[in-house]
Amino acid sequence: MNKKRKRFYLCLIILICSLGLGSAFLRTELIINGTATIHDARWNIYFDNLVLNPNNENSSVIKTAIDNWYSTNMVSFTNKLEDAVYCNDRSIYTLGGWDPDGGNASEFMIFETYHRIGVAYTPSFECANISDSFTVSSANGNGKLTYPVGLLTSDEAMFAGGKSATNNKYYLYTGQTYWLGSPRYMYFNDAYGFFILGTGYINLSSVGTARGVRPVITLKPGLMSTDGDGTSTNPYIVE
Repeated sequence: MNKKRKRFYLCLIILICSLGLGSAFLRTELIINGTATIHDARWNIYFDNLVLNPNNENSSVIKTAIDNWYSTNMVSFTNKLEDAVYCNDRSIYTLGGWDPDGGNASEFMIFETYHRIGVAYTPSFECANISDSFTVSSANGNGKLTYPVGLLTSDEAMFAGGKSATNNKYYLYTGQTYWLGSPRYMYFNDAYGFFILGTGYINLSSVGTARGVRPVITLKPGLMSTDGDGTSTNPYIVE
């Protein structure tokens, strides 16, 4: 078969297992920390809560699972992978009752991702803050990842064809439920994030709920595919 040169930004999505994102970290911080303001208690998908872990040092439940999968299955392919940015956008749209100058946690603190996806319908590939741009190297991000692997964002899911309705006509539809890497809002002592239902629907859930995990890797541009058509039954073979 003739080799075909393809330039593409390709995500490889593989199911690991069903996991929760560990909302206990957030709840513990809100109860025991007497010095930080409630404004500081922002949910971090890849690492523990920022107040307990201001330097992004302690891996979260979901990041630990992704790293374990990568170390077991993908290390030998690292030279074919781009150190892409995996965005955990924690930009806040409105503090609501979580304003440190006065308010209460019974009102929503809404993240920008919810406003973009659920209100304005304007998804973006941009990652607003360098601290939320997770990479291995600090040359193009925060340099906090161990391996070049992460999660899809809700913005990327919408660009791919996802919406707040059943959709089995796009490539992220699998018939299985799995987390996306974007926060939605915080309410009382819980955090809520985006996930994809088994019907292809982009939905939200408490981060303490167990759902599937689909790690994402990004191939370097200019790689050559020697076989396959990119489907789940006949994936590309990359040289």
